[in-house]
Amino acid sequence: KNAFEWGSSKIPHSEDAVHVTQLIANYLVGEARKSQNRPSPEKVLSNLIYNYKPTYCGYEGRGYDECPPQSKSSSICLLDQSCGLLLLIVMLLFVCLEEASMGRIMEWAARSNHLGGVPRKAVITAVGAFARAVANLCNKTTVHSADTLMTLVRSRPPGVPLITVSNHMSTNVGGFKGLLSLDPELARWVLAAEDICFKNPVFSYIFRTGKCIPITRGGGIYQEHMSEALERLKDGSWLHTFPEGKVFQEDVPIRRLKWGTASLIARCPVTPIVLPIIHRGFDEMMPEKYIYGRRPPLPLWNKNLKVVVGEPIEFDVPMMVETAVSASSGHVTASLQEAKWPVLSSAGRKLDETAQRYLYTALSEKIQSSLETLRLLAKRL
Repeated sequence: KNAFEWGSSKIPHSEDAVHVTQLIANYLVGEARKSQNRPSPEKVLSNLIYNYKPTYCGYEGRGYDECPPQSKSSSICLLDQSCGLLLLIVMLLFVCLEEASMGRIMEWAARSNHLGGVPRKAVITAVGAFARAVANLCNKTTVHSADTLMTLVRSRPPGVPLITVSNHMSTNVGGFKGLLSLDPELARWVLAAEDICFKNPVFSYIFRTGKCIPITRGGGIYQEHMSEALERLKDGSWLHTFPEGKVFQEDVPIRRLKWGTASLIARCPVTPIVLPIIHRGFDEMMPEKYIYGRRPPLPLWNKNLKVVVGEPIEFDVPMMVETAVSASSGHVTASLQEAKWPVLSSAGRKLDETAQRYLYTALSEKIQSSLETLRLLAKRL
């Protein structure tokens, strides 16, 4: 209350001023407290950054730089407007830090209108430039059938989502040599491991603005952020997934896939186009066990990288739903009933958990078979 004289007539949301004033005071005196209703950083910035002025201390004959200290626990005295702006920036940083620990990690940073889309464009451009430099300058990269992917990215029917699926040989497998669009609207969304890409607020912000959706490995197909991925598909966007669920660098057949990708296909109102992609050589560029059992800090160079794009996988989802419902009839067990998955509506039918398991298994096996066929082809190319 003693720290700011808020321009209340200019601030459309008076509650913002109250929340932000309290938050600043709490942080600076070391008594930060979480607020359930605090405004988002964007809202604070748009409403308050040009609508405040530092409080004149009110002591006769003294200016801003002569204000005596107020109570250490309840007030702050700003020296000048520059200090006030710096304080506001610090406050926004703290809000970002707290936001990272909330259930939906920095969801506001993933919005297309976040700060006018500038952070998203900057991140996607920077990542794309770095990936292409690694692929073209530091290594030799060959891409087979890239036109198939780019045609689907740019020219598929409106409202039809695209899911690309690939083997997971490395943490650096996206955006190489023409596989990443620098247009923020066309660039892919990707499911990214929360424990790797979102382990601190800085990483969280960068990956969020780069169109990454955090996924908790082992969190199940109905975890919170899977709903966000489904919303992106409903918008007709491009989503990339690694259905193996973790990095596998051994040159062995594709392992049994996780059901996350299959559940997105089944739950999406419009059946997505599913395109398989296989990577080779990325295990040599970014080995998981390089020095002291850890991956190198930067990609290695002078490696032969290969990316092979397959043909879209055909799914007759209504027929697969009917088969799953028929196969699951009379096979409900007590252990399955205890899990209590939500009933799924797909292709005009209601599927209980048992039917969903049959359906997701069938979808995943078809994707696995396509990836394995493409993997064998990539070895011969």
